[in-house]
Amino acid sequence: RKSSFYMDIRFSYLEMVLAEIQLVFNEELITITQLETAFYEYAKKAIRYYGYFVLLKQSKLEQLKNEEQEVKYLFVYYTEENHFKALPPSGQAAIYIMCAMQKPITTERFEYLKLAVNIYPSFENSVQKYLKAFKQQIAKERTMQQEMESLKMNIIAQVLTFMDKGQEEEAVAILTQLQKMMPQDEDIQGLMKELVDKKF
Repeated sequence: RKSSFYMDIRFSYLEMVLAEIQLVFNEELITITQLETAFYEYAKKAIRYYGYFVLLKQSKLEQLKNEEQEVKYLFVYYTEENHFKALPPSGQAAIYIMCAMQKPITTERFEYLKLAVNIYPSFENSVQKYLKAFKQQIAKERTMQQEMESLKMNIIAQVLTFMDKGQEEEAVAILTQLQKMMPQDEDIQGLMKELVDKKF
């Protein structure tokens, strides 16, 4: 691999630039998954490019089998403060982004992305799009939860009506279908237990 050093380093640089262009300028990146993929790809390509000389100097190019292993090794290397400071802003941003992508979608992830933007403002719009997509997903999930809760209450009302009429079999059949949709719901579990106890 050393013999192809110049070709490899140029190709690595090109991959990093293309990943940055994709992240910054691709207007079709709108979903959480699309943006996460673009963030990760940039971080991976940038870390490998900036760390290429480290791999070469430490004779790791021959030892590490693929890009994923190289990036993993370099990520650990650059999270040490002295090594991190040696990176240019775009490289430091890549480390922050990689840190962010390893966190669940919480405040901590967005704090790392904010650090990336502070040091490399080119990513500000991408982070804003990611935050917007996250808020939209939360709003969608809340709406779905509200709709499911409304559906549950309507069906439970029907079940109670059947129970009042002594039609336990019909009540059990309806409640069984509802329980398949919401197996962890305590209200449904409690009502099912009451039905079973009453029936047997």
